Amino acid sequence: MTEAELLENAGIYWSNFVTSFGIGITIISGYLIVAYSVGASLTRSQVILVNVMFFGNMAFIVQGLNGFGAAAADLEGAAWAMTTQRTFEPTPWGRWGVMVFVVLCVFGAFKFMIDVRHPKAK
Repeated sequence: MTEAELLENAGIYWSNFVTSFGIGITIISGYLIVAYSVGASLTRSQVILVNVMFFGNMAFIVQGLNGFGAAAADLEGAAWAMTTQRTFEPTPWGRWGVMVFVVLCVFGAFKFMIDVRHPKAK
């Protein structure tokens, strides 16, 4: 592959990465809306079902983020190795920050559901 083809494919993978991030944030937002609006009135089995579905979807999203980000970083690295014009090496660390952010949001959403279901006495 030429450098241009490598960078084009890397761009496609980064687009998939950003799309997966947007879908993940949308799922987290939906979970928070459900938790806030009806979380306190759900039965235990309903909460378990919602949490399993939420966690399963988010695990899939985080895995997609990892795969798309790793593929894009590998392609960018290969393009950098054959370039004569780019003067700086690509740094793939941004994808890790996004994945950590999404995982923290997932656990924050679980904590929010727990707080809605079990409010502290005043």
